[in-house]
Amino acid sequence: MNWSIRGWSEYSGRRAEFKRAGICLAIGVLIVPALIWAVGRGVLGPYTNGGLLAMWRDFLRGLGSGSEPFWFIALGPYLLILFLRLTRWLARRAR
Repeated sequence: MNWSIRGWSEYSGRRAEFKRAGICLAIGVLIVPALIWAVGRGVLGPYTNGGLLAMWRDFLRGLGSGSEPFWFIALGPYLLILFLRLTRWLARRAR
């Protein structure tokens, strides 16, 4: 394989992985907290500090302060994808 083709292939793979990670991070910051808010509102009642926007503000503050639970929620979709890829890889190796 030509070195330039191999280099482009590796670059494309990294680029796709960064794109995937970015999309997952956006989902983790925008959609997952909204789902948590909706389920919490249905089960526990209204959010004490306000509505959905107040919850997002508190969530972003938690991310900014470096709180592990907030970062786990934000990175959750990407971690789920990594877990599924690992599971698939292990299943293929077991055959």
